[in-house]
Parts: sequence; C-alpha cells; structure tokens
Amino acid sequence: MFYSNKLHNKSNIQKLTLDELVNRLSCKSDVFVVSCFYGLDTIQNFFDKMYDCGRQGRSTTVIVSSQGSSTDRLISILKDLTRVKLHQTQKLYVYENSSLLHTKLYLSMDSNVSKNTCCLVGSLNLSDNAFSSNEEILVDIAETKDKKAASDYIDSILYENDKSLIDVKELQNEMKGIKDIDAFLKAKYAKKCEAIFNGTLKDFIGNGYIFFKAQRNFSLTYPQKSLWDNWLSNIDPQSRKNLIPNTKNPRLNVYDLLGINEEIDEADTIYIKQNSVETNLGYWVPTGKRHDFIQETINKITDQRKERYDSINNILIQNRENLSNDTSKRLKDSFDRLNMLLTEDKKLKENDFDELKEEFCRFIREKSMWFEKGENKELYKQNGIYFNPMPNFWDDIPAVKEFRESFFDDIKLRHSKNGKKIVDVLFEYFEMEKGEVNLNKKLGEWKKIDEESFKPKG
Repeated sequence: MFYSNKLHNKSNIQKLTLDELVNRLSCKSDVFVVSCFYGLDTIQNFFDKMYDCGRQGRSTTVIVSSQGSSTDRLISILKDLTRVKLHQTQKLYVYENSSLLHTKLYLSMDSNVSKNTCCLVGSLNLSDNAFSSNEEILVDIAETKDKKAASDYIDSILYENDKSLIDVKELQNEMKGIKDIDAFLKAKYAKKCEAIFNGTLKDFIGNGYIFFKAQRNFSLTYPQKSLWDNWLSNIDPQSRKNLIPNTKNPRLNVYDLLGINEEIDEADTIYIKQNSVETNLGYWVPTGKRHDFIQETINKITDQRKERYDSINNILIQNRENLSNDTSKRLKDSFDRLNMLLTEDKKLKENDFDELKEEFCRFIREKSMWFEKGENKELYKQNGIYFNPMPNFWDDIPAVKEFRESFFDDIKLRHSKNGKKIVDVLFEYFEMEKGEVNLNKKLGEWKKIDEESFKPKG
C-alpha cells in the first residue's frame, strides 16, 4: 500500500512520489494509466520521466476523462493537453464517453499478464494535487486474476470503445497551422458531445439516482441550440422555470434536469457508496426495489438537517441581541443594490460584481471577527459556527437573478471531518429579517419557523 500525503506512515505503508510511481511501473514493460482527472505539470513530468529511464521500444499510454459532456469543458481539456510533449512511443487519450470513468489505475505489463505484472489501483489521480496536498492511496494488487481484470478493462477502453477516444497526438498534428483553435475544436466535437449526452449519459443517469457529495455543484453547458431546444421541449414546466435564458451558453441545473434533489454529507457517503457506482457526476444508484436503502438514506439526511437547523435557530434566538444592527443595515443595503442592478436591462459591469462581492465578504469577515472576541469565542467553539465564502457572481443579469433565487440553496448544512456543523448562520438570519423567504416552502418537511422571533431588537 502507498499513500501520497498527510497519512501517518506505518510499517506497511510507503510514501508515494511521482519518482517512486515511475520506478514501480518498471522501465522494461508497457505502461497503461487510466486517470479521471489530471494535472498538466504532473502528466508532462510523468511522460518525461518514463522516457528518460531508457524505455527502448516500450510504450506509455495515458487515458484521462473528458469530465462530463460539455463541449466547452472538452475544448478546454484538449487545448490543455495538446501542450503536452509526447515522445515517439507515448500515447495520450481523452475518453469522451466518460460518465463512468472515475478510475485511477496504473498497470505495467509485458504482452501477457503474469505474476510480475505491476498493478496499482486506488484514489490517486495523475494530478498535481494528488501528489502534493490530497490524501490519496494506491494498493498494489497481488492476485493475477485481478491484474487480468484490470488489463481487460484497459483493453475494453482502447479497443471496444475506441470511437470514444480522442488521440491527443493526432490532434496535435491536425491543429498545426490552425489559427482559431476554439472554432476548429467546436466544429470537430460539438455534435459528438451532444450525441453522447442525448445517448449514453442521459440513459445512464435516467435509470437511477445520483447523490452528490456535500458542497459540490454541477451544471451542464449546452453547446448546440438543437440540444437546448430538445431538452426545453421535454422537461416539465416547473423545471423550465429554473432555466437561465439569454446567456451565451444556456445552462440548466443538473438537479432540475434529471430530477436530482439529494445531497449527502461526507458521513453518509460510505452508506451510499457500497451500493453505488462512483462517477464524475456523483454516486449513481440504479432504480429497483432492492435499493430501498435509498429512501432510508433520504430520511436519515432529512432528520439530520432538521436537527441541525433547529440547533441553529436556538443559537439565533439566544444571541440576536448581540448581532450588529449596523451590519444588518449594511448587508440589507447590499441586497437592495443588487436588486436595483437586476432591474437594469443590460450586462452588469465588472466593477459592480467586485463591489458587491467585497460588501458581502466584508460582512462575513466582520462577523467572523465578532465570534473570535472574548465571550463570543465560547459560542463559536461550542457550536462550531463557520462562515463559507460568497459564491462567485456570474457575468449576466439572468445568472445573477438565479443566484439570488437560489441563495440559500447554496448554504450547505453538513459535517466536517471533525463532526462540526458548518453553516452560514448570519446570511440566513438576515434573509429572514427581510421577510423574503417562505421558510415552510423552502425547507419542505421542516416545520414552519416563526420569522418574527429572529428579527433583531430595536
């Protein structure tokens, strides 16, 4: 077993660096890597190190995910990876049909799998963070039959699903002399992305549920008007209200599009994960009676959220006199200015976003400092109140409107690894003060809260 960072070293666990990974994969065999995510520097260093160790006639093949079905995302990845210098026997592929590609697999073998075949499987992507700041593990597979299964898996990608592979080296040759790279890549791949989304990805997700990890948002970008029109005609009216019209790349939240409305805490991932397939969209669970645990998990999550929300309400009731009316007014002014900007039928200027973001961030900083002072520090320690950063503003009015409407949907109630509640108490507090949130509707199964009890005195 190998670890990449921050794990306590034990006698049977070895620190894994990129150099050690290259050494483990052996310079005398063909090497195959499947990695959902990548880092440009790491992938270049990996290819260079594999070449420098004198691999005469041996190949190095790396396959990474396109990370969804968005044309814009794919173009960004391809522009990135075409900067990688590939030597003669090295191959780099992007796997387009990637809803299931969440693999981290490192295989070194001769023509046939044997006991000498090196097979490492785990959580380590070929990325910068994986070797620097993340806590990742690779396990050295011992059984020959398991190594054979890994080899068959790679063969299935390279040969059975080869039409879904983009050969980066071939693309580098095609792009020589092309001035407008973006236009070239869009013309080449937009329809293919659309077909993948309307085919495999839609059918795959439609036959089950997706649970997102806490504090993870995912949206789909539509590269073609035809794809947009197709979904517009098929989704229900309620979801249609959540569309963001008139943007350069129309978006629809994946929750609304696919009927996904569940998000799980880190503590619940083990419960879901054992009966799911982990994809780059989240944990996918197929429909069926044998998966009654889904409803149990939903109920469990609902109970946890209600319990946490009730405890937050108690904090607000007990401490409302200590909350600054001056800060309350300034935050309300910020909301009012945002509302005023929303009425303008034009794009917001960049400095408008900067000023608004600064106002909200200043509010968070001041409240954070308030909790660090004297007697307030005990409240901070006892209840584990933290302040989440403001989400980034988008660059058009419809997007800002959607941000405002979903403002409290972006406040995540979850546990950290230490079990502390992480909530943005004060944003919720001041929104209730304005009387603009129908809590009974917003919180669904949660009991109706008396908003008047949360208004600051004076």
